[in-house]
Amino acid sequence: EAKGNEPGAYVGMLESDGRIAGAARRVSGIKRHDFYPTLARAEDGTFWAAWEEELETGTDLVARHLSAELDPLGPAVRLTALYPRGRVGAQASRPDLAVAHGHLNIVFALERDKQQQVMLLRVKLDDPELEKGLQPLDDKEKRARRYKKPEDRMIGKLERVSTEYGTNSQPRIACSKQGCFTVWDDEKAAALAVFVDPTPGQA
Repeated sequence: EAKGNEPGAYVGMLESDGRIAGAARRVSGIKRHDFYPTLARAEDGTFWAAWEEELETGTDLVARHLSAELDPLGPAVRLTALYPRGRVGAQASRPDLAVAHGHLNIVFALERDKQQQVMLLRVKLDDPELEKGLQPLDDKEKRARRYKKPEDRMIGKLERVSTEYGTNSQPRIACSKQGCFTVWDDEKAAALAVFVDPTPGQA
């Protein structure tokens, strides 16, 4: 929702015949942004929502756990803090989410230094960091980072999916018992698909 007094990412339930089943619920903070929200059901019947959000170092990924009725089960948690390698902040954009094999599997397009790649973030559902998300650095940590190259921070494991840089506008992911499939359309190389093995979590 981009208008009104409370813009943000919302979720809502539909009946099987398409009728609206109750009011939509805002899951993000109050902010004007495209968000590109994505929603997936877990095996226990609950849902996970994920979206992109503008934060202090660029655009990063945020997620929230929801009940089977889409009620929040915890706060929105920051999953990534991707640092720029130039003057422009890193952009984690257009995420897509699947919950499978005990993980949140989130594919997204990472743009940094005018280059773009498809990435996969895999977070264990029982990861204790999912309860509160990435926290802001304290003053001591900020001072320490001034004297070394900034490193990305994330919850879970970040893997490269596309082998080369390209124009990876909107990746999508779907999972089966055997693993997950990621597809995207690259303007330089047409349509591409990759299989992700759930055991090592690698493409």
